Amino acid sequence: DILFQIVCSVKSAIKQKSNFEVNYSEDLQHQESSSLRVIADHLRAICFMIADGIFPSNIGRGYVLRRIIRRAMKYAHYLNIKEPFLYTLVNQVTQLMGNSYPELIERNN
Repeated sequence: DILFQIVCSVKSAIKQKSNFEVNYSEDLQHQESSSLRVIADHLRAICFMIADGIFPSNIGRGYVLRRIIRRAMKYAHYLNIKEPFLYTLVNQVTQLMGNSYPELIERNN
């Protein structure tokens, strides 16, 4: 499952930023594992939206992107991550999904 691989990437990035420790295969009802899944899914959506030429703004699709970024960071705050880290995971998403969606590779700067 590709989402599981993104969750693992998110988990390792968070582990580098803090002393966070959770086993994804344990009880998925815990706040930590659900936060990881939300962050991973939002990260995937963020990458696709930016690859489609959408940038954060106050109107339309840009506003939706901005809200998705903010929601991903809200769940990161639940895991005691207070600084931006999503940008560090863009390359992993591009590597995982780039074969199926070449526009991710083309627009990854």
